[in-house]
Amino acid sequence: MLFKKEHKLYVMIQTHKLLSGIVLLGVVGITSMFLFRGSDPTPDTIATTKQVSLLSVSSIQQNQVVAVASGEVESLQQVTLSSEMFGTVSKVYVGIGDTVKAGQLLVQFKANDKAAQYTQTQADYENTLAAKNSLLAQIDAAYANHDKLKINAASSITSAESALRSADNNLQQVVHTGSNAIVDDAYADTVQTLDSVQNTFVDMLVVADNILGVDNRFANDTFEEILGILNSGSLANATQNYLIAKNAKETFQTQMNGVTAASSQATIDAVAVSAKQTLSTYATLFASLTTLLDNTPPVGDLSQTMLTTLITSVNAGRSEITTQQTALTNAIQAIATAKKSFATQQIAYDKAVQDLADTKAKAVADIAASEAGLKQLEATLASQDASIKRARGAIAGVSAELAKASVRSPISGVVANIAVKQGELVSNGAIVADVVNTTGLQVTAYVPADALSALSVGGTVLVEEKPVGHIVRIAPSINNTTKKVEVIISIDETDGNSFVVGQFVNLQMLSSQEDIDASVLLVPLSAVKVTAESHSVYVVVDGHSVVVPIQTGQLIGDKIEIISDLSGYDAIVSSVRGIEEGDAVSIIE
Repeated sequence: MLFKKEHKLYVMIQTHKLLSGIVLLGVVGITSMFLFRGSDPTPDTIATTKQVSLLSVSSIQQNQVVAVASGEVESLQQVTLSSEMFGTVSKVYVGIGDTVKAGQLLVQFKANDKAAQYTQTQADYENTLAAKNSLLAQIDAAYANHDKLKINAASSITSAESALRSADNNLQQVVHTGSNAIVDDAYADTVQTLDSVQNTFVDMLVVADNILGVDNRFANDTFEEILGILNSGSLANATQNYLIAKNAKETFQTQMNGVTAASSQATIDAVAVSAKQTLSTYATLFASLTTLLDNTPPVGDLSQTMLTTLITSVNAGRSEITTQQTALTNAIQAIATAKKSFATQQIAYDKAVQDLADTKAKAVADIAASEAGLKQLEATLASQDASIKRARGAIAGVSAELAKASVRSPISGVVANIAVKQGELVSNGAIVADVVNTTGLQVTAYVPADALSALSVGGTVLVEEKPVGHIVRIAPSINNTTKKVEVIISIDETDGNSFVVGQFVNLQMLSSQEDIDASVLLVPLSAVKVTAESHSVYVVVDGHSVVVPIQTGQLIGDKIEIISDLSGYDAIVSSVRGIEEGDAVSIIE
């Protein structure tokens, strides 16, 4: 067993048969002498059997160590956290060895002043938002009033133009015919004016109720308690006038029901008188509204802008009432003048021309004033947006400062160090904690350049003869500092591996199977017998040790390369200490 037929010992025995025979006769003679004497041989003459263990050649080839090195176990992901402020530690939430998640709070500094400042900036920001929302509501109301103002202006101009056409028509009829058709036309125009007045009654009552909240009780909720607080009687007076105007309007609507240009002159005259009286009650109502708003200060939820908007709407209403009073007066006057001479008609015509010019001028002035008010509101809105932006900036600034008081882990891992304790005063930049991610470990090692050709990415790495990881990167050049090649080893995540960050380990790097040279073995130095003349190993043949001369290569740690081809042998003796050629041996399993 374990014998190679081509071995030198076998050849020597075959070549020197005579010498072998003499040796054999000598052995037989000695044996016979002992038998003849009839006594046991002495202990010195008994061949001692030595125990040896064997190294499998194939196992050595499969676990070929091509380089050894040492390195420090590192985490693929680790962070050192430092203080970003000068302050006192209020609480430490973790200890060394605790497992933490990314974003978890580790250490808290005292930051009461920053917290109060944040609360204040947040309140300021919310106030600016509320102010903007209120301003937007005012702008919407202002645009609605502006649109209404333009409609009313157009209506007033249309009425004035209609009055002018009526006056011109009456004048022409008087001039050319002198018939009473002009009077009929005047009454028809009066009915049209009464229709317009009726619409004004409805619209102006809505304007007044939006301020007083008599029928629409929710219209003035934001400022109801502030109305007329400077004059306690102004609100009651305005409310009373509202009810009077409302009753007058309902009476007028009853009278106006069914009235057309074909109605009798007496009916139209009576309705016109009722309309005039009702307009008077509206004028009184809006005058009292002006007094009410004059005694209402811009406080609480009622801003100056909102108050100005309300005053503008009242002024527009008074103007509309005046316009309608004028239109109604003109209509009544047109009836009277229609019954007079050409001179009277001429006066009515001239007045209609002037009224139209005045109405147009007033419409232009009112619209311009409304547009100016809108521009002012838009400018205020832009200023409000700037305030909101500044408030957001203030919140961001305070938030950033407040965040510095909380030291959080940016990664998931294990706390490796806590450098502060509760109550300690810590300076800016001082180390607070270290966190390492122990789920991914690596070792950076440096190997001689001559071992580079036998290494490859994916090669197995051993620690104390146990596989622990693989080569993941080999530097393409020699490190200028170490004059060696940098190799990165990834530690496999297995239950058997219990490495910790910072631990130094001795590594044996195996070549990948495709890179193994079967004729080169890396064996322990204990397996090689070294003399001045030769290097050799022992194999076991028929229970005896047999010398096999070898050629050796470089030393790698406590191992040496065997360059000779040992592929013809299954195993070699693991330790040659105390072993000589030809010794009787027994194999330890």
